[in-house]
Amino acid sequence: MASILGIDTIQNTVGTTAATIDASGRISTPARPAFRAEKRASHQSVTDSVVTKITFEHEAFDIGSNYDASNSKFVAPIAGIYHFNILLRGIANGGTMDFVQYFLYKNGSNISDIIQMQTSANNMANSHLGGGLSVQLAASDEIEIYGAISGTSPVFQSHASGQRTWFSGFLIG
Repeated sequence: MASILGIDTIQNTVGTTAATIDASGRISTPARPAFRAEKRASHQSVTDSVVTKITFEHEAFDIGSNYDASNSKFVAPIAGIYHFNILLRGIANGGTMDFVQYFLYKNGSNISDIIQMQTSANNMANSHLGGGLSVQLAASDEIEIYGAISGTSPVFQSHASGQRTWFSGFLIG
């Protein structure tokens, strides 16, 4: 027995729209958690080769208000599979940088390398590196980004438009 369910909008009992289907069959989920946080205000100086929490103080968008800019962390509102993307620019003075590392932390512990790049000693002055990964989270799990840079006076660089250092994520399902 075949059935057709002809609806345009799915809502919960209090009227919050969970999904909308347009005339072409495309599905929009306006309440799906998603964010993009950027480092805009200032460079973040770090100690040579020491793993440090990276701060992202500007929210480009935050659907669901799950990114906490004051603490630079995402808090999962519901259990599910989430995808995170990161782009960071690391700098060290005078071409002294020889490695850059970025890590994804869940609930205060490192659960995955995002990227690690190493060159011969003192070969780089700056580098843009990006990566992404999908992880399973429980409701209230916290996600943060940590990193380390070798070299003289290393920093995670900011940019007025947020294009050089950012962290984003969304619920897959």
